[in-house]
Amino acid sequence: MNRLLYACMTLLIGALLVATTGQAQTPSTIKNTVLRFHADISRLPKSAAYIIRDSQGEPAYKLTITAETDDKRTIDRVELKLISLGSYRTSFDRKFQSNLLNPDRWEHSIGPWVIQPEELCPTNKDNPLRGAHREFELRRMRLSVDTSDVEFSKNFIGDNELNGKNYRIGGLIRLNITVKVEPSASEAERQPSRDYGNLNRCNPK
Repeated sequence: MNRLLYACMTLLIGALLVATTGQAQTPSTIKNTVLRFHADISRLPKSAAYIIRDSQGEPAYKLTITAETDDKRTIDRVELKLISLGSYRTSFDRKFQSNLLNPDRWEHSIGPWVIQPEELCPTNKDNPLRGAHREFELRRMRLSVDTSDVEFSKNFIGDNELNGKNYRIGGLIRLNITVKVEPSASEAERQPSRDYGNLNRCNPK
């Protein structure tokens, strides 16, 4: 009788273990965090990486902010890149290793995850999708990105100024970026694709 009881208990425990381990764990809440980034022409390019943790203190995502330059004299763009870490990495993440803020897994497109000078001038800075304030909501978190203290080079002409040609003169001298990370109900795997609209002609003076 004892052997039969022991065998039944063993089978029950085994079944419970299989059922438990086979289910995906509910991710912990993302921890509220404020990240700050500064870039100016004294050091270009400049890149900084920040670890976003969950409420248990475990690393969940890495956000990299990079200020890039084409001419070593001005900031031509700032790119935001988000990747998952540890238990937060999905099978798609492991396969593509791409920027979760970019809807395109192959990163062929360009959008709000790249901050460009034209998007920060007076006529565009209030654009809700591509202005000085922009938001990304995915994977149970919201990233609110604010760009401030922007200074343009004196000779700046945006690439939407010269008869629609893709041509820019000058760029940014300095800027500050603040990223506020907070929990969200969004379960999107990555930032959804959308129409980001057109920019206005840019005159920062």
